[in-house]
Amino acid sequence: MSKLTDKQRQRLDDMADVLKTEQGRRVIWEILDESGFISRNPALDQATMNRHEGRRELGIELYDWVMEASPHSFLNMLKTRADEMEKISS
Repeated sequence: MSKLTDKQRQRLDDMADVLKTEQGRRVIWEILDESGFISRNPALDQATMNRHEGRRELGIELYDWVMEASPHSFLNMLKTRADEMEKISS
C-alpha cells in the first residue's frame, strides 16, 4: 500500500471525525442513499442514465472514503437503517 500524503491523511481523519457522530453518519447515509450507489439504473434514455451514473460514481467514491476512514461506521449506518425500516413496518 502506498504512503498517504498529509492531505489524504487529513481527509481520512476528518471523515473519521464526521462518522463518530450520529448526525454525521445520518448525513453521509442520506448522501449515499440519494446517490444510488448500490443500484443500477434501467433508464430508457441516455441523458437520464448518464445523470444517474454520475451520481452513482460520486456515491461509490464517498463509500470508498467511508470504508477507508472507518469501516465499522458503515456497518453502524446499515444497522441504524435496518432498525428504522423495522420501526416503519411494525
